[in-house]
Amino acid sequence: MNTLTKIFNFTIDTEGWVPNPDTGVDMAWYRRRQSQATGSDPLATFGGSLRSTAKYGHSGLKYSDWTWNGKYTDLGVPRDAVVKRIQLSYLYRWQGRNSNKRAMSFVDFAEGDVQSGPAVLCTGTGTQIGVFSSAIDCIERFTDDGAGTRNVGQWWDSYPVSPDYPYGGGTQQLTDYPIQDKPPSWGEAVGDYITVNHSSIQSIQFVINNVLPNTTIGSGDSRNYWFRYKFDRVEVNIDYVANASKMLSIF
Repeated sequence: MNTLTKIFNFTIDTEGWVPNPDTGVDMAWYRRRQSQATGSDPLATFGGSLRSTAKYGHSGLKYSDWTWNGKYTDLGVPRDAVVKRIQLSYLYRWQGRNSNKRAMSFVDFAEGDVQSGPAVLCTGTGTQIGVFSSAIDCIERFTDDGAGTRNVGQWWDSYPVSPDYPYGGGTQQLTDYPIQDKPPSWGEAVGDYITVNHSSIQSIQFVINNVLPNTTIGSGDSRNYWFRYKFDRVEVNIDYVANASKMLSIF
């Protein structure tokens, strides 16, 4: 068995990933500022990322995705090989602001209204083969626990573990951050392996979905909001058998 790793760093463009936006969503390659590629940022280069932005003034949840469509040979697998299993992992984060650029303090998004994923493997025609990683919630709602460590409101969730965060006279859990504060860094969606038996010339798709929220309301605030989702550094690991063209299962 041979193993191949393909990494999409999005250094200068989308590297073949195509946006499929819902109504009211802008999707594009985005160049990171230098400050976003230092400190706790795990990325090694000052490249870019792929983003989806829910523009203000659009009601309802927004379901969009980024899709890569190609063959295993496009990823570096030899032409006469048979792919036995494949894994995909990626980095993600969110940003949110209201229309006058103040930090988000009164957003009215519920859990499940903002998600990264699921990330899935499909045939070249879009039929799902398997799921690399499930949807990841961006936001959690908390109520006061009686000890002053959690107030009624919403918090960034699913980001890297970091030191206890002092806020409002208390200490939040390791991965909980007030939503009006900037999320700490990039989270990582580590995918499971999907078992296949594919020719290296078979067409496949990688699809990373995202959900963005209603941007027409803000509880206690009349201003509209925009909300942005970004992902970066997609790592694909492929196990294959070389010179095995008779062991095929082409869908």
